[in-house]
Amino acid sequence: MNFNFRRHRDLGDSLSAVFTFLRQEFKPLFKSLVIYAGPFVLVGSFFAALYQSNMISSGILIEQNSDPLAVYRNMFSIDYLIALLGMLISHFMIMSVVFSYIKVYVEKGKDQFELDNVWDEIRTNFFTIFVSSFLLLVIYMVSMISIFLLLIPFVYLVVATSLVIYIQIAEDISFGEAFRRSLYLVRNNWWQTFGTMFIIGLVASIGSGIVSLPNTIIVMFYTINAIEDADPASPSFIITLISVFSGFFASLFNAFTYITVAILYYSYVEEKDSPDLSDRIRQIDDDNVSIVERNSNNKLRPEDFR
Repeated sequence: MNFNFRRHRDLGDSLSAVFTFLRQEFKPLFKSLVIYAGPFVLVGSFFAALYQSNMISSGILIEQNSDPLAVYRNMFSIDYLIALLGMLISHFMIMSVVFSYIKVYVEKGKDQFELDNVWDEIRTNFFTIFVSSFLLLVIYMVSMISIFLLLIPFVYLVVATSLVIYIQIAEDISFGEAFRRSLYLVRNNWWQTFGTMFIIGLVASIGSGIVSLPNTIIVMFYTINAIEDADPASPSFIITLISVFSGFFASLFNAFTYITVAILYYSYVEEKDSPDLSDRIRQIDDDNVSIVERNSNNKLRPEDFR
């Protein structure tokens, strides 16, 4: 059964739609994520686990130093920057895969496309996602000045612009146009957007936390051991491998958020633009014009009686 994105939904329907789509498309979507985003997520998780391992073995987590900045200099090292870059790229790839999959799904329908079609979209969309995410980050950082005055403007902006990147992909428009359109679509729907994103984010966080539990236990164990031992041991290769795959599956829970963004986008478009209704009206007008033209062409002319 084809999942209908182009439908106006309230908060409850939007939440239900996320899990309905996931249940229906879990296998092909998960396969797309593993094939296209998987290598990047694994590499990012590996560097994150390596950085974590280095912190534990060097005692940075419990280091006592007369220079309070020394700990922070060690924590935010080149290893940290590499791990951060790897995780950012994997994050963008997951977003690109989910958004591309949904766009192809909406355009072609269930089981009417191949993974190669998704890959073509990913190649087209990745740079847009990367640049737009950076621009949004800059805007959010600037708007965070409001924290010193009032937190509400910053929170409002984050929610109101949550559809920007998918709008760019779905409608093939510039960042500025997508930014304004997101504000337009979310207007009067801000609380529904906030509520839906918050609940789905909470579910994804809980799921990610459960998957990450082995890694959390490992970090706690080695940290306690590092406190008691002057020469703490580095986590073994097996332990590091567990951390890598724990981080890998935890990252995939971000897909929940991106599916939610797409569902909200189509819901608000249906509410405010009603494209299906416009298409039907246009089709009726075209049919009427065709009938009039056909009747006009078939009309008897005076010369026909000569």
